[in-house]
Amino acid sequence: MKWFETIRHSCPTVCQNTGYKFAVPGGINPKATEVRGSESVYYVCATFFSGWRIGYNIDYQRDRCYTGFRKYEHYGELYLCLCTEMPLLGDDTGYIKRK
Repeated sequence: MKWFETIRHSCPTVCQNTGYKFAVPGGINPKATEVRGSESVYYVCATFFSGWRIGYNIDYQRDRCYTGFRKYEHYGELYLCLCTEMPLLGDDTGYIKRK
């Protein structure tokens, strides 16, 4: 998985609500992990893309947000920010199939 920074280096406003994030052991945001160790935070806020819900990662120290895409996907519908609870899958990819 490759991480992309969001345009303007900011997260959707609603995603910054503390009720929409939780800690992921080991961290899945490599840049946040570098700064904060294993305390990287994964936002359960997500956007729809090709039938998938894509979660955001936040790096508090750098005030930037990252989102993951599979290699065949592109930088398209990042800013819809249709937020919904999104638990991690067992393989920690951060993806969950939209029903």
